[in-house]
Amino acid sequence: LSLDFSHVEAAAVGIAKSDRDTHLVLGQLVSARYLEELCRQVNERLQQLGTISLPSLTKEFDLPTDFLIEQVHARLGSIVEGFRDDSDPKVLLTPGHVARVRARVRGVLSAVTVPTTVSSILARFGFEERLFFSVAEELIRTRRLPGLLTRNSYTPHSYARAQAAWVDSFLASNQYLEYDSVARLGIPDPQHYIRKRFPDQGLVFLSSCCLAPSTVEQLEVALDEALGSNSWLDAPSLLPSVLGPEDCRQLVQGALARRTAPSSGGALVLGECCVLSKGLVQGVVTKQEGGMEARALVDVESGAVAQSLVD
Repeated sequence: LSLDFSHVEAAAVGIAKSDRDTHLVLGQLVSARYLEELCRQVNERLQQLGTISLPSLTKEFDLPTDFLIEQVHARLGSIVEGFRDDSDPKVLLTPGHVARVRARVRGVLSAVTVPTTVSSILARFGFEERLFFSVAEELIRTRRLPGLLTRNSYTPHSYARAQAAWVDSFLASNQYLEYDSVARLGIPDPQHYIRKRFPDQGLVFLSSCCLAPSTVEQLEVALDEALGSNSWLDAPSLLPSVLGPEDCRQLVQGALARRTAPSSGGALVLGECCVLSKGLVQGVVTKQEGGMEARALVDVESGAVAQSLVD
């Protein structure tokens, strides 16, 4: 038109202000009919793919992201047959696509029998991560899918049930649970799992394992008998072999601290796990002292003492 740009721009601004169906965007006049046709194209692609990210279309249609999202959202339910993703409004979905993904996720996770990483599931079956978590969490929440889902892995209910059965059976049979054995079942935090599963069992938690109260009571009864009869007790012989010296020492010290009988006074602990009564120690010392005088006389008469002084 051989006119200065400022005149053209001023006229375009006037048109956009006078006609609400015409928009001035990045120096372009865009009509409502064009936007409707654009939304029809977006809808066709949405129906084909099932999901679409609106920011990915900005370059193709040469429109700002915010403007494009605003116009498409305004035509949802009319020209565009879909809905916004709750977790990301920039993504559109169709009910059919979500239903298909839900069915696939339910089928895949129902077939899982051992703890499986989420990354391997996403890679093998091509799920979109955000939609996968949304659908899987909904299925678990509504009890359509029994299992435990974290950001890193999925544990099926059948496996969790087998884990719990093994833990219950082992504890009932052996009266202790070793943390390493529980961890080998795929439980990442054995102590937390055991505390949560047996909140009222009164288990004693040590550095390497936990013990049932009956095992600790057995140790305390044996300790009472040993100290009361001026005898001694080798604690490891009464405890599970998986316990280390530090665990044994902790149990022995705890049992001694809880005793109130007079026989507890003066008890001697050797090697962290062997307990000697005060009466036994005094008997041994008295016997040794009784023989010391006779042995000293023999040494003096034989000249061994004089020779030692000379040497």
